[in-house]
Amino acid sequence: MRLCRLLAAADGLTVFQLRSKLRTSRRTVFRDFRTLQQMGINVHLFEHQYRLRLKLADCKRRLADAQIRALNKLLDSCLK
Repeated sequence: MRLCRLLAAADGLTVFQLRSKLRTSRRTVFRDFRTLQQMGINVHLFEHQYRLRLKLADCKRRLADAQIRALNKLLDSCLK
């Protein structure tokens, strides 16, 4: 969610800026991009800066939906 907030609040951020703000590695930033993409949240590269095309509210909804699906899957596996 922090990554979504950062990207939604800015016109674009470089990987270096994201690494600094998140206090993480470059690899983790790209891993988080991949995780967001799996949830239907696409991060776009434009002139060496990463941006979201979604509004923050849409990101929150998609993240919540992904968490609900994961919990339902876990519950289903426990009940079998």
